[in-house]
Amino acid sequence: MPAPSADVTTRVAQLVKQAHTAHQRFAQKRSGTERLIAAAKGAAVASESWSVASVALADLNSARSDALVALSELDGIYAAEAIKAAETGSMGNADAAAVAHQEVSALVSEEDGILAHLRARL
Repeated sequence: MPAPSADVTTRVAQLVKQAHTAHQRFAQKRSGTERLIAAAKGAAVASESWSVASVALADLNSARSDALVALSELDGIYAAEAIKAAETGSMGNADAAAVAHQEVSALVSEEDGILAHLRARL
């Protein structure tokens, strides 16, 4: 039974760290975005306050994209490792990749929910 690849294990850990760093940036930007959206409540579309809030929301969405990039790469790693596991009968890195994928997916899902809520308020 082959041991898990150190390269894959290291890359998976890097991607999880990347996603958590992106999630922290998202969290830091969230409160400012919420304040700007609250200030724009009832404002006309394309007004100054609406425009400022829209830009802040786009910036928050951009912070989410770094976690999404990590999730995308984890998708590929998990798929490759699952295929190897099916071919060799050894889970190798498949379990670790699946756990990492679930962890990062939960972060992205949380961010998606926050963005949807904020969009609805704008």
